[in-house]
Amino acid sequence: MVRIVIVEDHNIVRQGLNLVLSRKPGFEVIADFNSAEAFLKYLKQTKVKEGEAFVLLLDISLPGKSGFGVLGYMKAQFPSIPIL
Repeated sequence: MVRIVIVEDHNIVRQGLNLVLSRKPGFEVIADFNSAEAFLKYLKQTKVKEGEAFVLLLDISLPGKSGFGVLGYMKAQFPSIPIL
């Protein structure tokens, strides 16, 4: 099972990705967020550990903290988590 987290500020895009991916066998959307801040809060609250398996679908152009900021943080803290 491929576990997926979506970070996308446009509701229609986020909902569409969630719907399409959730219907595919072998894929599970475990969370979706409309901002970088909400995603980073989730990471701290759930205490994601290095090696925990999920794929991050990350929008680069986000309001507030950009996707590039999240990308840098993820690569420093969780280098094994794939990011698209």
